[in-house]
Amino acid sequence: MDTGAETDRLFALALGHFRGGRAREAGKLCQSAVSLDERHAPSLHLLGVIAAHDGRNDLALELIGKAIAADGGAPEFHNSLGNTLAALGRGDEAIAAYRQAVALAPDYAPAHLNLANALREGGSLGEAVEQYRRTLVLQPDNIAALMNLGIVLANRGEFDGAMVQFEQVLLRQPQLADANIHLGHALAELGRSDEAIARYRMALRARPDHALAYNSLGNVLQQQGKIGEALTQYQEAVRLMPDNPKVRVDLGLALIEAGRREEAIAESAAAARLGDQPRFPHFMLGVLLARCGLNEAAREQFEAYLRGAPDDPRGARMCLAALGFGTPPERASSELLTELYVLRAGWWDRGPGASRDNLWARLVQTTFERLAVTPETLQVLDAGCGSGVVGALIGSKVGRLVGVDLSPGLIERARETNFYHELYQDDLVRFMAARPETYDVVTSSAVLVHFGNLDPVFEAAAETLRDQGSFIFTVFDNQDDENAVAVGSMERGYAQTGCYVHGRNYVIRSAVAHRFSVESLSQEIFDHYEGKPRQGLIVALRRNARSAKAPEQP
Repeated sequence: MDTGAETDRLFALALGHFRGGRAREAGKLCQSAVSLDERHAPSLHLLGVIAAHDGRNDLALELIGKAIAADGGAPEFHNSLGNTLAALGRGDEAIAAYRQAVALAPDYAPAHLNLANALREGGSLGEAVEQYRRTLVLQPDNIAALMNLGIVLANRGEFDGAMVQFEQVLLRQPQLADANIHLGHALAELGRSDEAIARYRMALRARPDHALAYNSLGNVLQQQGKIGEALTQYQEAVRLMPDNPKVRVDLGLALIEAGRREEAIAESAAAARLGDQPRFPHFMLGVLLARCGLNEAAREQFEAYLRGAPDDPRGARMCLAALGFGTPPERASSELLTELYVLRAGWWDRGPGASRDNLWARLVQTTFERLAVTPETLQVLDAGCGSGVVGALIGSKVGRLVGVDLSPGLIERARETNFYHELYQDDLVRFMAARPETYDVVTSSAVLVHFGNLDPVFEAAAETLRDQGSFIFTVFDNQDDENAVAVGSMERGYAQTGCYVHGRNYVIRSAVAHRFSVESLSQEIFDHYEGKPRQGLIVALRRNARSAKAPEQP
């Protein structure tokens, strides 16, 4: 008997059974093939795939490993190895396996897609975008690649690009509820709330039982101040998905906004009973409990969150300080600011036509234009430049514009504006302190709200400014104590977004101590939280001449 021909025949029959949904029969035929040739790679591989489908991933790993040992040049074997490693939670090894698959076959679309998914799961969003785009070059109609690319772009704050992907999905599958929901999310982030609502309603027409569509609809209605309508949507989401802690927390936050504290407490308790779920929303449950006045219970949730996320990208330590537990950090964490501003950049970049326009940057622009007599001669530093909103407003009017920010992603967004002559990824205090007498103006929009003690900032700004240079910035106003700085309250949404509030007398006293005089200081409405305005200070300081006698402190 020709053993090779027989094993190939058995495998061909097995493959036909497998593709026809008859995995058990396929497995028996593969076993027969392997009994004839223990190194028959295709049969070993298919046995591994069948084992993986049955959830026997350790066995799958062994069988696929044997297939690769017998034939290491088959890209589909490495792709299946990656799938099995991913299922076992071994993400880095899965990525390596997918990379080997695409190295062997650069046009093998499934491996590009799986590599993209693994990179996304591991947080390498930029490279994930590249792999999704590569997949779509090879398979333009790949719905999974289009959807996942849109989701990653949205996670990066690139909501315009995300919308394009979701629209492409809907061109191919108009009734796909999840695509309408994700498109609604992107529209909501861009401030196009009415269009977002329309998309959520489309999703619900296709899937009337889609709990997350009701929840998302509630989110946007709540942002519009339509709290009664929002509650109706949240309640339907909870009815459909009672064991989802996030939808219960969202309902609880809406109830507390509506003044229905006891019902909000009941929802927080229902959510807490689901605390053994993976990815439980400890942080947001902490916010809800704090809003309900249950500070000790909130503390437990924030501390649980920190045990799982010690880098604190959501700002739990700020919240704990706001509740009186522990000393406030000197400033919000870089992880929090990166997460917060990458998303905000998506709608700040929209410019004056956007409904969520950046009032902070426009106040800085107005103050700059009032003080700058000959702007074309000025060397300007945009400290905490973010995605370049201030630069886009003043960059064409100044002699030279430099930006500095901690986030490499936001630096790239700022670079795309083409208004900055130089951009640096660095801490703004360290950057300014290292460049004495370099700039005529320093601007800082919506940045110093994340610093507690402003002395290091003022000291560094005084160092980098030339004599008579201007420092223009914004902070939230401490209306409870004009002589102090404090972590902002959770009721007004300050602490959970890493914000401090600074009293006007505190700002003046600290500025004067660092050889500044106050050119102007005015109170303005910067934004709204739960439909209520939040007050801030737009401040312009003048750097005193270095030869001048230090002024008396007030």
